[in-house]
Amino acid sequence: MDQNNLTDLWTAVEAGEQAERSLSEVLDALNSARNFGIADMFGGKLIMTAMKHKRIDDAYKLLGKAKTDLRRFDSLLGYKGGSQLDIESLDGFSASADYLFDNPITDVLIQKRINNMRRTVSDILEDVRGTVQDLRELIDELV
Repeated sequence: MDQNNLTDLWTAVEAGEQAERSLSEVLDALNSARNFGIADMFGGKLIMTAMKHKRIDDAYKLLGKAKTDLRRFDSLLGYKGGSQLDIESLDGFSASADYLFDNPITDVLIQKRINNMRRTVSDILEDVRGTVQDLRELIDELV
């Protein structure tokens, strides 16, 4: 294998590692939202609801960078479709209902959505980690 191909592999590894970092940040925000959601279900009142939604909002903001990093990684690997990082959003009604009613039913519904988002991000993160590991093993074999 020539030096250009090896450089391309290392570039893909670096892009994958950046995607891992971005996805980890999204997952951290969602984990924090989950924790505030659990506290909210057990009587945390309005402050826990507010903190939970702040962390959900943080996750959505971080999601943009994660999508960009994933697209770059996918393009370096030659994937046309790219990874599907579409996490369900909380519509305005759901967030408003959570504040307005602040009851166990809305808390559980929001918690379910947070857990679905976490699962999606976690699955993609594991795929990226596996691909980066495969690339590293390929580089080790070629060097």
